[in-house]
Amino acid sequence: MSSKKSAFYQFLEPYLERGNTHEIEEAKKEYRRQYQRAWEQKKRSACRTFKVSFEPKDMRIIEKNKGRFSITQFIKVSCLSYCTKENISIPPLEINEMRGLITQLYQEIDSANEVGMLSDKNANLFQQKIDAVEKNLLTLIKKITNPEGYK
Repeated sequence: MSSKKSAFYQFLEPYLERGNTHEIEEAKKEYRRQYQRAWEQKKRSACRTFKVSFEPKDMRIIEKNKGRFSITQFIKVSCLSYCTKENISIPPLEINEMRGLITQLYQEIDSANEVGMLSDKNANLFQQKIDAVEKNLLTLIKKITNPEGYK
């Protein structure tokens, strides 16, 4: 803060003239408190903050359903999606991956139908292919709904 016109320097100027080190340190702390208080008031005027408390049973429900969000994000998104009647969205990458798996499933069905695999003789092999695609799809859904601890 080399500029003598800065608010910090103007605040400290009387203390610097006296030259008392202890007073200067206390003035710096006081300036920091005043600056922080003004910053918080400005932030509160721009963004409203709410304090919400939850009982343990409610917290278990929130933690179980928060999915990929932090708890604060989940509460905010849930409240806004309820008010706007919109669903919490799934990220586009996961949607595209789900589309790919479903497309793969339909391709397996088409290719099996073309080569006559849908007969009783090849039903087990076909069922294994469909089960594999379904398993991948379920894994992806678990990843979307709970990315921290899916298996």
